[in-house]
Amino acid sequence: MHSPIELKSRSRTSIGEIENISLGGLLVSCDVPPAVATEVRLMFNLAAGLTVSASGVVRYVNKKRFGVQFLDLIPEASDAIGQYCQMSMGHARRSGRISKRVLVTIKGTKEGSLEELAETLVLSRNGGLLACRAAFFVGEHLELYWPEQKRSVEIEVVSYRFFNANNLLEIGFQFVKENEDFWRIDLPDLQ
Repeated sequence: MHSPIELKSRSRTSIGEIENISLGGLLVSCDVPPAVATEVRLMFNLAAGLTVSASGVVRYVNKKRFGVQFLDLIPEASDAIGQYCQMSMGHARRSGRISKRVLVTIKGTKEGSLEELAETLVLSRNGGLLACRAAFFVGEHLELYWPEQKRSVEIEVVSYRFFNANNLLEIGFQFVKENEDFWRIDLPDLQ
């Protein structure tokens, strides 16, 4: 999304940048993130021109990025966020997420495709977000292999972006088969 956001806690007011948004919350970056469990008051604009004001709670922090769960979205804001997600990504988020680093490999599903080392950044029941050096494209199907658990699954790339000077690519993906319990870990529900 890459939009400015104002965050107010009991101790300070900060300006950050929204990196992504869902009906459940936001991924935000700022120089000094609030601590986990901090309650914050949020104010930001959606592309549709609607100003959203809501409260939230910080659920995880990873360096300068942190996840905020919404606590009190009014119906108008919830509808606008849902429409924004569907317009920008073709879908709305379907499950909660956690920040977790897991070493995996990915490769194209065609015979002879090269295997690439990757690391997950975020996991959800329906897929996740990973970082790698290889370029893959939205709609492309890949095989994701988790060596530690000796499991593989077919995924589809739903988003990608270059996110640092070392040409690392951040890839959002979903499992091709719905209800795939690939991670086999306890993941939060959307609120």
